[in-house]
Amino acid sequence: MSMKTKCTRALAALLLIAAVPLAAQESSGGDSDPATEKLTYPIAFDTVEAYLISLVPPDGRQNVRNLELSSANQILRVDADVNLGGLPGFELFSVLGFTHLTATGPVVVLRPGVVAWEVRALQVAGSSVAQSMWAPLLQRATKRQDTMIPYRVGQWVQKVDVEPTRLVLH
Repeated sequence: MSMKTKCTRALAALLLIAAVPLAAQESSGGDSDPATEKLTYPIAFDTVEAYLISLVPPDGRQNVRNLELSSANQILRVDADVNLGGLPGFELFSVLGFTHLTATGPVVVLRPGVVAWEVRALQVAGSSVAQSMWAPLLQRATKRQDTMIPYRVGQWVQKVDVEPTRLVLH
């Protein structure tokens, strides 16, 4: 498996939630009928970060450091120090060693049971990288024609809020 695929899978995993136990869900509150209340499931960013690191294969962990999630205005931001030379197509950047990478975009529901992080921007060492440079690598890794990283969730998820310290599934 290529390093780009490994990193893409790690980023996609930030939407973790495949099998959410009902006991971990909390109601939206209020005094309404429990049968008609909507369920929500908050996922703290530090929990997602720990989970992401655990998904990186042991032989690729040395290429990703300091993974951190944050948000602003419903946009998810993933920051990490990445050894770009370890990514297919970026071998020429190996002289840079570890470089700070930032990817941003909203998290959307594609269809029942599937949410996606729509990567809209990528920065390397604080400089924007043209989508024409990074999008083909992401598209090849996800086998999609867009820049979305899909992830399966429960059929009950109809909305995802990106809050300052967590994702909330509704």
